[in-house]
Amino acid sequence: MRFLIKNGDMLMDNRDGAIWIASGDEFTKRYLDADDHEMIDHGMGEYAGSYESAIKVVNTTTGDLRTWRMKTWRRRIRNLTVEHEETTNSAEREEERRSAQSAHTVL
Repeated sequence: MRFLIKNGDMLMDNRDGAIWIASGDEFTKRYLDADDHEMIDHGMGEYAGSYESAIKVVNTTTGDLRTWRMKTWRRRIRNLTVEHEETTNSAEREEERRSAQSAHTVL
């Protein structure tokens, strides 16, 4: 099972059922609050901000483009693409096991 979100993954918001598509891979984004802007104003910009994983997503219904902070959103989304990959891969592995067992019994 993969945990990273990749370009084209279909994501569902568990709260309202909205479907989103990842537009690009996860990346690191610098977030600034009021204190960080004050640090920048006083020449300490290299120490300002917090860095988190983020992903750009597009809503399939409205077309809205957003950037999600993964720290906040990770618990609110289901990656439908990964779930499908797991189902498909487990079915393929089961078929490979059956083929191997039948070939082994023939020998």
